[in-house]
Amino acid sequence: MAVSQSGSFSSLRDDFSGMLLHILAIILGGAQLERYGMRPVPYFRYMLPCKPGTEPQLAHLQRVFAQDYGCHRAPHAHAETVELVLVTQGEGIFYVDGGKVPVSKGKMVVYNSGIVHEERFQDEDHLSCFSCSISGLRMEGMRANTLIPDDVYPCFDTNDRFEEIRDIIEYMLLEYAHPLAHSARTAEYFLLALLSLVLDVIALPQADPPVQTRESLLCKHVKQYIDQHYCEELTLQCIADAVSISVSRLSHIFKEKIGYSPLQYVLSRRIGEAQTLLETTDLSVTDIGIKVGFSNPSYFNVMFNKKCHMTPLKYREIYYRNTVLPLTHSRSE
Repeated sequence: MAVSQSGSFSSLRDDFSGMLLHILAIILGGAQLERYGMRPVPYFRYMLPCKPGTEPQLAHLQRVFAQDYGCHRAPHAHAETVELVLVTQGEGIFYVDGGKVPVSKGKMVVYNSGIVHEERFQDEDHLSCFSCSISGLRMEGMRANTLIPDDVYPCFDTNDRFEEIRDIIEYMLLEYAHPLAHSARTAEYFLLALLSLVLDVIALPQADPPVQTRESLLCKHVKQYIDQHYCEELTLQCIADAVSISVSRLSHIFKEKIGYSPLQYVLSRRIGEAQTLLETTDLSVTDIGIKVGFSNPSYFNVMFNKKCHMTPLKYREIYYRNTVLPLTHSRSE
């Protein structure tokens, strides 16, 4: 099934609904051309405001069920990917760059590269979501691997686009979980279609974000300092000195706004980076503990168990059971 280069794709996007027939036509058309030795024209790339010569790639795709983990995803950041989270069921509280972000079914959260974030949920919340990380994204006028300006509220209502976005991710999971000869190319087209829809959602009018108070801005500065120094030996006094407030004021405001003390946040930050290393590398548990600031391997295991209600190796096992990776992916050392 070939697709004419002269066709207009603005009407295609407007009619994007139901079983995604238009997108499937383009994807299948490209796959058919490849079967006959011809490289298809990447039409969807023309619809994305990316810099010339750049091409986004899927870094990981995961279906998350709160009951599988029984713990929250501790604070962490991704240096080289932008992450999209689509909530498909339940409720939870996410924190993005120090701000509180309530989520529920139909919400989509964008984590730009380098932005610290965490997801808090309990078994009884019955929260489920898709997590899709993308690398190699370079939008015009934006830093690498970002979809929104860093000062924009990162949570969006997908509204009537929810089912389309959910279905595309489901199709991508299917292609990677049960790959055929041309699944990698087919999944590329799905990813570009997903990004196109996400940009539409981001452009829609949204509810006003929460007002930033003086206290919330102070907590954001405290978190930024800890995020830069969490591997070091930190005390309440050195954190208070860094943001020019008293220890008592620091402890009171941070606990009130964030839900735990500054030193508990230091521990959570270390556990969050440990979770990331368990997901993205083959490093041993001992090496990961040392890398995130734990000099004693036994203490790291105890703290990880206390925070996550499972061992580090069990966490790694659950992650890979629920995650599909690009067909050419290999974990970094």
